[in-house]
Amino acid sequence: MGKVPFHVAVATCAAAILPSVAGAATDAEVESLRAELARLKADYAERLSALEAQVRQLQPEPDVGATAAVDQSIAAGSVASVGTAEESIEAPATPGAEPPAPAPSRTSPTPSTRPYR
Repeated sequence: MGKVPFHVAVATCAAAILPSVAGAATDAEVESLRAELARLKADYAERLSALEAQVRQLQPEPDVGATAAVDQSIAAGSVASVGTAEESIEAPATPGAEPPAPAPSRTSPTPSTRPYR
């Protein structure tokens, strides 16, 4: 391809720029858009506040009494037994007493320590 003559390049650039200059907004249009944007922001803030109020109404109040009872139970040292139907783990009856031996494991024994060949 050959070179484009300078005057053709300038004319092409001018033709590309002119439509954007002709479509420039006037001060009145800019102010109208700003006012519309302000109305939209106010409407959005109002709707958001209403939704937050609904969320607060739908959230249950925390049951402080139940939490306090659990805290008192833990502080008193009464630990509930934990376990399955096959085994249970209980807190020692007296301080310093040994806990019962754990139930035998049902897992396979540890793998052999023989080196690989």
